[in-house]
Parts: sequence; C-alpha cells; structure tokens
Amino acid sequence: MFIRRINVTPGQYRRVRDLIVDLHRVQREQIPLQSHEVLLVAFSYESDSGKVKMTYLASAPRRVQVEFSPDLARVLGYCPNFRYTQRHSRVTECNQSFLWTLMRALLYSLKSWYRHGWYCL
Repeated sequence: MFIRRINVTPGQYRRVRDLIVDLHRVQREQIPLQSHEVLLVAFSYESDSGKVKMTYLASAPRRVQVEFSPDLARVLGYCPNFRYTQRHSRVTECNQSFLWTLMRALLYSLKSWYRHGWYCL
C-alpha cells in the first residue's frame, strides 16, 4: 500500500479557496507531481451550496483513499476518522456547509461571552 501524508500549512486561511489551493500545492509536493500533471484528488468549493467537493482522477488507482485530520474534516465538512474512496467522495452524511460550521462556532463563542459577562454595551 502506498501512503502519503498531506499536511497543510498551519495558519489562518481567509477563504476556503485559499485552503484548497494549499491542499493542492502540498499534494503536488508530496506525491510528487509537476504543475502540468493532474491531481489524484482535487478539491473545489461550491459557493452556492457552501460545500467542498472532492473529485478523484478517473484513471486513479482504486486504492487511493483520503482521510482527514479531525480539525480539517470539520472545516471542510467531512467526517473525521473516515477513509474516503472514489465511491464515497461525492456526497456524505457529514457534508456540512463551511458557512454553517462557522456560524455554529460563532454562536457558541457569543453564548460563552454572554454567560461570562464578557460583552460590551
């Protein structure tokens, strides 16, 4: 079995698209692939649904699997500790919109601030 760990650059990404660009860049470095070669797994952001789509190269070996770290899975809207294959990549029960994930985090923070009296009038 051929395993590559793709680690994104730690930091704050202003947009989901910036994170996707980094995922693609690191994938090219780790496999390695030239800039003109097609990625084994490509990610795209669908702004109308707010979801990150994962697409496998049609000629990719069937053994290509993707497993996200728990934090990255949460940000992208995928299930943590789950290995995605070509048949699981399109739609999953864990796919959430990126915006919805951010809204839940913001509401949780606001509730915490209010509960502790850390708010301004």
